[in-house]
Amino acid sequence: MARSDKVLSIDPTASPQDFLRQFAEAEAQYYALRQTDPAAAGDVSRMLSLSLKERFPFIYSAKRIAFYGTGRISACILSVIEQFAKDISAEVIFLHTRKVTGDRFRGYPVYNAADLAEARPDIIVIASVDYADEIRRVLDKAGWDGLPPVSVPQEIRLLLENYKRWRGGVAAPPAIVESGQDTFRRDTEPFCIEKADWQNKDLLCAFPAIREKVTAIIDPGHAGETFLGIPILAARPENADGMRIRELSDVLAEYLEYHEIVEYTPIAMRLDVSTVCQLNCAGCYMRKENYGTVGRGYIRAAQVRKLLDENPGIRKMELSNNGEPFCNPEMYEILKILHEKNILIQLWNGTNLNDVPDRVLDALVRFDTDTITVSLDGVTQEVYEQYRRNGNIEKVYRNIRKINELKKKYKRKHPLLRWQFILMNHNQHEAAAAKKMAEELGMEIFFKPDWSGGFIEDRSLHLHEVTGMKEVGEEEYYIGENHMFGSAEMCAQMILSPQVNWDGKLLGCCNVYKSDWGVNIFETPLSGIFNDANYRAAVLSLLRGRDGMDHTGPCRKCGIYEKNVISSRYRLPL
Repeated sequence: MARSDKVLSIDPTASPQDFLRQFAEAEAQYYALRQTDPAAAGDVSRMLSLSLKERFPFIYSAKRIAFYGTGRISACILSVIEQFAKDISAEVIFLHTRKVTGDRFRGYPVYNAADLAEARPDIIVIASVDYADEIRRVLDKAGWDGLPPVSVPQEIRLLLENYKRWRGGVAAPPAIVESGQDTFRRDTEPFCIEKADWQNKDLLCAFPAIREKVTAIIDPGHAGETFLGIPILAARPENADGMRIRELSDVLAEYLEYHEIVEYTPIAMRLDVSTVCQLNCAGCYMRKENYGTVGRGYIRAAQVRKLLDENPGIRKMELSNNGEPFCNPEMYEILKILHEKNILIQLWNGTNLNDVPDRVLDALVRFDTDTITVSLDGVTQEVYEQYRRNGNIEKVYRNIRKINELKKKYKRKHPLLRWQFILMNHNQHEAAAAKKMAEELGMEIFFKPDWSGGFIEDRSLHLHEVTGMKEVGEEEYYIGENHMFGSAEMCAQMILSPQVNWDGKLLGCCNVYKSDWGVNIFETPLSGIFNDANYRAAVLSLLRGRDGMDHTGPCRKCGIYEKNVISSRYRLPL
């Protein structure tokens, strides 16, 4: 068979739906031939280019074609654009919201979208109409007026319509939907990573396409072990194929940038089972902000079961955040469901542990809760109630002792009990007594600065020695340790353990309560959140340590993001 006989044909005058179907079939053919018959794949590329020229004749006037978003271009489309530009003697450039002007992408010049006036393209090509709003914002910011119906010098036209729109609602052929995954698996060179820590392991579980490319984990402390079939080595062998060490954050950023359909299977999530709370803490942001966007309520046990049925990969779940988890009247049933589904249960973020039914205390131990953090800012009622208003410290002590009794009864080591003591002016004199009391109760204790400000250390108390903290005050702590408020772990939650509100709203991380991402997990499984362009762009900004103009949402209103990412002082380490 002659090579040209293999090339499918496209009717440029066909209806939008038929044109798309033919275009999709030809694109699938391009990918099938790319490895086995590169020359034939080139014929397909030229045929696709010709079909676009005939369908969009106004493009002939273009002298400079800009492709918007290097992260949204498939190999086939890039080949078509290159061929097309060559046929009409046009220059190809790339616009991007995160890259800087002067960069290169596959040999072509890159302009930051903010420098659109300098780039001066005749036509902007976008791969998806999902990004039309983004490009409109870019145009508005650059002072370009509207989107003219025809292409003339110094005017802009959105050339390629979205594939979904062309399909007229018809589902994408499998070859197109899966091509992003196939491209990553085919084109990304194997590599190895360092550290067999929980964070790397959770990320590899969450992104199977990345996991398949990891040949080894270099970690002397775990040498000889394996994880998901990946060998853990003491050192990287010399001159071995696929043994280049890479940072997972860089690999993940590339994956999210270059593939429209993301394969995501998280093993952990954070679910705020209740935003209701019986206390009235002095610094409670929830009451001050009238519960923000999260509202006041709790999730039902039946909803938890449905959530887990739709996200079967979940193996760990944090149940506390903005409220008091034990104010949920269905807490016993929720714990039982999690236990039945073999979910690791955590209340790491914290509980006031004032009002907990005995049946629930029993369930916490019997259903293998891993960790419980108790917010206890004092040793005596007089000191405790100054911040934890409406709280009763004797109830807390009673519940802690009851849990310890149940651990002995069921011969369990868990839950691990952690005492969180926030250092404030009125309670710092009880820090030493709290440390002693924690030991008597079999608890780990940790101290943290008062985030509301105004804390003045009483140096006669020797708090550095008592607490084990190098820096006691908030300002001293973060300057001395070069930390950021909330730590990197908080931002990493968006990837490793997304925060979900009791009503299904996707919050992303535990620091969000005033807004959300416009995605509801009761309607969209967690596996689909990275296919939301807005959420993905925010995560990419965190991974790259550079702000992008193409996302809106909670990160835009977050002091951590503003102080660190926008100023390019911080990059999410994974």
